[in-house]
Amino acid sequence: MRATETVRKAYFDLGIISVSHGFSDGFNGLLAPVLALIVAEFGLSEFEAGLLLSLPGVATFLLILPVSLIADLRGKRLELFVAGLALAAGAYFSMVQVGTFGVLLALAFLARCGNAVFHPCGTALVAERFPGRRALAISVFGIAGNIGATSMPLIQGLIADIAGWRLSIAVFAIPVALLLPVIWIRYRRIRSDQPPAEQMTPLRGTTSMFRQSLQLTRDVLRNRSVVSLGVTYALTAIAAKSSAGFLPLLAVRRLGMSTAAIGLMVSLYYASGVAFKAVAVLLYRRLGARVALRIPLVLSVGAVLGMAAAPNAVFLIMFAVIAGLANSISPIVLAAAADSCEPSALTSSVGLIYWMHSLWFIGPLLGGAIANHFGLAWVYTFAAAVFAAAAAATFSRATATPVH
Repeated sequence: MRATETVRKAYFDLGIISVSHGFSDGFNGLLAPVLALIVAEFGLSEFEAGLLLSLPGVATFLLILPVSLIADLRGKRLELFVAGLALAAGAYFSMVQVGTFGVLLALAFLARCGNAVFHPCGTALVAERFPGRRALAISVFGIAGNIGATSMPLIQGLIADIAGWRLSIAVFAIPVALLLPVIWIRYRRIRSDQPPAEQMTPLRGTTSMFRQSLQLTRDVLRNRSVVSLGVTYALTAIAAKSSAGFLPLLAVRRLGMSTAAIGLMVSLYYASGVAFKAVAVLLYRRLGARVALRIPLVLSVGAVLGMAAAPNAVFLIMFAVIAGLANSISPIVLAAAADSCEPSALTSSVGLIYWMHSLWFIGPLLGGAIANHFGLAWVYTFAAAVFAAAAAATFSRATATPVH
């Protein structure tokens, strides 16, 4: 009876934090499905559209690594996790009243500042809670993120058609406000593998904190496997964000697709990543990280090239589904990183990977400049080249992990 209760609580704990991951990943893509409506209302150029998609990534780039170091050094993973997601939800809810493009940019930046802390802290909490089944737990956690990223654009597209793009963004903040107190109560009761903050060696002054942060950063950077996984993840993100970010504009301008149809396409794009994640984790456990990463990346190279030449909506959706396989690599990258780093540097190692991943903002920014000068089709040639570079990075020996 005791064992059954323990298992039930474990499922509940994994479930609630996984649901929060669904909202967090969905938050990251809230602007893309309604981008065409935002562009039309504010009269934006392709470069300004790319700026809107890219600027939030700058917030992640600036914050994610220092926040991860603080989480490890101070033992405040849960506090940062909850506070960050609350800030993101508040910023997106505030978009219901946005009236200028400048305010929209500011709120998008603020929302990503809050969401930046989610992945390193959330992944570390899951890895600590389920040390015996880490790869499986991280996979479920990751799949939930993709489910959120898959379902929210579809729901958003329907709401935007009926009530406008502002409400289609703000409505998702409400369930997050209800979920966060539950996560706070449950995870405060869970004993971490790491010593609690009050049992850690006190930090004396700013100099001590600075030195410990530098030492921890050096330790993480010496782990070649973590750095190599981060490079692959960063290149994949740049390619994925540039190709997926401009997909609504491509669909509207070349094929005249409706907002609801675009929402469906974006949902299917993320759904393919969900479907392939279970297979990807099995490949990782049997063959190692390199093979598991290489398969979806190589397929994505051909898919994004196909997007540029798609003759109709059916082909565009089909190529989008194939390109979405690149979204399946996150549990492989994170599980491989967790397996190859010290527990005391877990949040910082994951933080480094997500910090490198946050370079995705380069993709939409360069994509906007390329679209302005050469046309939207060339954005997908650029994405294909970066996907190819990500696949090439998997040939590094440092990317290899022991076969389980």
